[in-house]
Order: sequence, then C-alpha cells, then structure tokens
Amino acid sequence: MYNNNFTEEPVVIGIDHGFSLIKTRNHIFSNRVSRCNGKPPVVENSLCYNGSYYCVGGEKKTVVTDKTADEDFFLLTLVAIAKELKTRGLPHNAVVVLGAGVPFKRFGEEAGKLTAYLSRSGIHDFIFEEEEYSIAIEKVCCFPQCFAAVADRIANMEAGTL
Repeated sequence: MYNNNFTEEPVVIGIDHGFSLIKTRNHIFSNRVSRCNGKPPVVENSLCYNGSYYCVGGEKKTVVTDKTADEDFFLLTLVAIAKELKTRGLPHNAVVVLGAGVPFKRFGEEAGKLTAYLSRSGIHDFIFEEEEYSIAIEKVCCFPQCFAAVADRIANMEAGTL
C-alpha cells in the first residue's frame, strides 16, 4: 500500500488527548500549541507542518469541549507520534495505528467524531525538533478512558451509575 520507505508493520501508538496534558506510553507534555511567525529560535518542541511553524508546550490550552474544532489536537498527535517513534528507536517513516482515549461518560457522542478527525488519509510529512517524519495513519481506534478500572464491575452496576 505504501512505498518501501515505510515500516512493514504498522506501529501502534496510544494517545490520551487530555484537557491539559498529552500522554503516550513514554511521554507526557502540555497540550498547548502556538503558531509561530517563522522558524522558532529554539529547536526543542518545534514543529513544522504544511509550511507553518509551531511551538509545543508551556501553559496548558484552555479547556475545550470539542477537541476537533481546530487543528491543535491533530498537530499534538503528530508530535506524540514523533516522540514515540524516536523514543522507541523506530524509523521516522511509519504506518501508524492510533489508539485514542475518550472520556467514559462521553464515549458515545465523541468517539466517532474523534475517529474521523484523526483518520486523515494520505502521507503526513512534518519536521519535529529538526528531524523529518513521514507518517500514514492507517487506522484510528477509540477506547473509553478508565474502562479497565470498571470492566470487572460493569455487570453489577445499575443504569446511570457510570
């Protein structure tokens, strides 16, 4: 499906798109992303995507109920992917399967929208901390956050207690 420069097997990356922090298996970072006028003077946490430069980090983003309303959480997803690929020592050209957490109580209303938002076809070329990445998002799977904490008790719960 993709050319020979991509990983043979998809890389599975789980991301918690939190209201204040983005969390992956190996990283926790602020959900603040700010567009810069030109290339940032500091390489750390700098992103270039579609010809625009961004700085990631600092104060958390103001809480928003719709994480799909702008490009911020997609940009943060690219950063999370780059950080995970680098930490795991994987190629910067990868086919990715994303696992995204959605708050348990809002899973029904948000999972489909977040899946569509993150399921962008094509190859996404970007630069993070002056390293080039080329990723293709093959699949997005949404899961209820904290599901493991209640999974063994669901049968005993009454309607409306979740």
